[in-house]
Amino acid sequence: MTCMFFQFETKFICLVCTFTLISEVLLEWVFQLHRLTSNPPHQNICRNLLLVFFPIGCWGALKHFPIICSGSVWTPIIIGYLGPCKSKHSFWHPICPQPEKGDGYEIVSTLGEGTFGRVMQCIDHRRGGAAVALKIIKNVEKYKEAARLEINVLERINEKDPENKHLCVQMYDWFDYHGHMCISFELLALSTFDFLKENNYLPYSIAQVQHMAYQLCLSVKFLHDTKLTHTDLKPENILFVNSDFTMTYNVEKKRDERTVKSTDVRVVDFGSATFDHEHHSTIVSTRHYRAPEVILELGWSQPCDVWSIGCILFEYYLGFTLFQTHDNREHLAMMERILGPVPSRMIRKTRKQKYFYRGRLDWDESSSAGRYVRENCKPLRRYLLSEAEEHHRLFDLIESMLEYEPAKRLALADSLRHPFFESGTAGDAVGGKSWEGNRDISR
Repeated sequence: MTCMFFQFETKFICLVCTFTLISEVLLEWVFQLHRLTSNPPHQNICRNLLLVFFPIGCWGALKHFPIICSGSVWTPIIIGYLGPCKSKHSFWHPICPQPEKGDGYEIVSTLGEGTFGRVMQCIDHRRGGAAVALKIIKNVEKYKEAARLEINVLERINEKDPENKHLCVQMYDWFDYHGHMCISFELLALSTFDFLKENNYLPYSIAQVQHMAYQLCLSVKFLHDTKLTHTDLKPENILFVNSDFTMTYNVEKKRDERTVKSTDVRVVDFGSATFDHEHHSTIVSTRHYRAPEVILELGWSQPCDVWSIGCILFEYYLGFTLFQTHDNREHLAMMERILGPVPSRMIRKTRKQKYFYRGRLDWDESSSAGRYVRENCKPLRRYLLSEAEEHHRLFDLIESMLEYEPAKRLALADSLRHPFFESGTAGDAVGGKSWEGNRDISR
């Protein structure tokens, strides 16, 4: 069962509960509140949804009562105060008490939700009214443990990079509030994926790809130097610092197209990050960005991040994912179609022999899946949009990152010296001086 307080159109406080069986204890609590307040609540009970509308005036009584559900006490998250709703389209908002001046978080809006909980945009009164992102974790042990691990990583990052030069999202603070782990971060903008999606998957320009690629390599190199592997690099986990854009109308395609003004980015989501000395899960990474050694269960280390970066750069350049699949065998077939055959050494070493026959990938090219791969995948260089030198240099970089053998894959220290990042037209187009000056890769 889950419960949450909401304010509805500024007239009522609403308790929303979802469950399979309505708890008698919960109903008894509602009736107790009814007797203690001059403004009785209104109930609306459906098959598995209970809505209880409380007049605003009874909040004083409401906040003193724990909500008892399925034998455990559920405590509302009290982290700040929500003022009047500013959006005419939004009617439901969390209710929290007004903070003392200079203390607590003032909720502004919801930035996102996930299985772990939700992320809220807040004003941090302890930081002089600074805008922050507050990640609120569900009071569920597996999510709380994951949050503790993420906090451990973020504290190490803060320790190693106190001035935030290496472009990892900065954690300001963390605390446990009534069993809910809360982590305060610097407030960032849209992810590079969300911007792409909202722009009808129009790819980024070669100059924008150059700048974002350099920052990504620099940031992840820092993680690797800190004995960390991110393990979940993808466009969703790379956020713009500011996603403001200019709009132009494409006459040929008859649509508006956005161009982000600044390509400054930060790497986020360290919930799956793993230290070198820690246990390494068998499977890591989101499917489309998963390295072959992970699929073949050959063990993995920091080079799996480099593979993910290669896939990300392709997606920035083309606007779509390189390996659009959800099946291991098909994924390997796509790799072979785009990059050539899987090395025999990896085939001999893997325990996943079910994917191979007589030392080759067991794949029927005449099947419907085989035709799909043949029609939707092609050798990597055939995806080039231009024969210009910087485009070829980008694909040379991507090829080096998509080496099957982890030991042969490009190291990020070497990637920062790649010809693709040499100053020139692409660098100037993204304000070369603003990032060329940070190209000290000796750290």
